[in-house]
Amino acid sequence: MTIRLLRFGLILGVAIAPSCGWMGDTAERPTPPPAAEAPPESPTNPEEPAPEPTPEPSAPEPTPITPFTPGDRDIVIDGVDCQNAQTQSAMNRCAEETFKVADEDLNRLYQQVLNQLPQSDRPALVEAQEAWLTYRDDNCDFEASLFEGGSIQPLTYYSCLERMTDERIEVLQQ
Repeated sequence: MTIRLLRFGLILGVAIAPSCGWMGDTAERPTPPPAAEAPPESPTNPEEPAPEPTPEPSAPEPTPITPFTPGDRDIVIDGVDCQNAQTQSAMNRCAEETFKVADEDLNRLYQQVLNQLPQSDRPALVEAQEAWLTYRDDNCDFEASLFEGGSIQPLTYYSCLERMTDERIEVLQQ
């Protein structure tokens, strides 16, 4: 029985690895061929200098997005360093506070990204963000429900919220 499970796990790992980029993802990807350049126009009269090309108007440079480092939060609550919380109660409080900081980071980044988008693209981001928030909250409600009534339920809930919020921060930074 153990050997069957081991074989199954090995086969499953080999089958899944290529699709998730775990194996064979280090090879160089082909680069697109360079765009063909048009030959420079030669002036009709060799004694006349070639006209200066007029620069095309360009959009103003967007303000760079403030980088956030998800998961790098040093929080102290009531003298307890959240990196070294020892009791379940302290871990629960720290998880909640850490999530609140992550949520503030996400909201700041979201506003920066939203403000850089053309007006016509903003409703799509607003709709996507609202859908993502619903998904995040529902997913974390489910994860925490597995520990319904247990002292670890708040830790599970807020840790899930922080993890998913950090993932969203990474997506919006791209």
